[in-house]
Amino acid sequence: MLPGTNWKEPWKPVEGSSWWSEMLEEDRQQIESSRAKLQEERPIRSRRLPLPLWARLLVVARWFIWAIVVVVLACVAIELMSLT
Repeated sequence: MLPGTNWKEPWKPVEGSSWWSEMLEEDRQQIESSRAKLQEERPIRSRRLPLPLWARLLVVARWFIWAIVVVVLACVAIELMSLT
């Protein structure tokens, strides 16, 4: 068992032991330095870039194509039901 540990409650440090707080401080410093490094490496994008006109038209056209397909399938289903 490590010095400065409580044998009844090993997760709690003993009063006056400093190794526990030193380890926590080292971990905290490592976390802060890795966070700072990630912020430097990754560019922060505050907002999305606007889509060009052709891309916006493609998105709208895709919805119209799906709507036409659904209407055609509905018409075919109605015709098939009326035949029987």
